[in-house]
Amino acid sequence: MHIDLPQPQLTLTKDEEEKEYWDLLKYDSHKWVEFAQGYYECEFCKMTHTNIMPMNGKPICGNNPHLK
Repeated sequence: MHIDLPQPQLTLTKDEEEKEYWDLLKYDSHKWVEFAQGYYECEFCKMTHTNIMPMNGKPICGNNPHLK
């Protein structure tokens, strides 16, 4: 018999939701191409990123042709 245990629910404040929204938007504005395991470079602006780095402080990609 398998019993599913309840999962804790993560509740974000309005400020945390907004920060998460903008961080995701910034991340998705880049076109990440993996050049080594866990290391990525934006095809548009050449900014680098790793799979463990937060997006804190990174800008929206100014070279993304879809955003011009």
